[in-house]
Amino acid sequence: EELRSAGINSFTISAGGHIIAVGEKMTEPSNPRPWRVGIRAPRGGAADYFAVVEARDQSVSTSGDYERFFELGGQRYHHIIDPRTGFPSQAAMAATVVSSDATEADALSTALMVLGVAGLDIVNEMEGVEALVIDSDGAVRLSDGLIEGEGIFFTR
Repeated sequence: EELRSAGINSFTISAGGHIIAVGEKMTEPSNPRPWRVGIRAPRGGAADYFAVVEARDQSVSTSGDYERFFELGGQRYHHIIDPRTGFPSQAAMAATVVSSDATEADALSTALMVLGVAGLDIVNEMEGVEALVIDSDGAVRLSDGLIEGEGIFFTR
């Protein structure tokens, strides 16, 4: 709201795994384009992105098991707890949600870590929300409204 009140209508804000993309990236005044938000490869380094999501007036939130974790006895223990077991969730390595509501995107990306691919059924019933889940085997699954094209995911 502060940026908008100052007349700034095109910007991104990054808060950890959460990006707010407002307006369009103005690389050339005559050719604005959506902001591109990198999605990190869960088993790669901090600069290893496997895909990009295009966003315009949306939030992109990613939760994963790769930022805050330790390994013990070959098992990864991370910070997202499955309330059914009391242990770290095992259904996904990472989940990314695109929504016009930043709080919704954050909450859903964490929930999808617990629910895994099954959570995409919930997302598919929500208007204006899309998601990408990397399951525990590393397979990428998309909600119905995401279209893949050359490493970039577009919303329909």
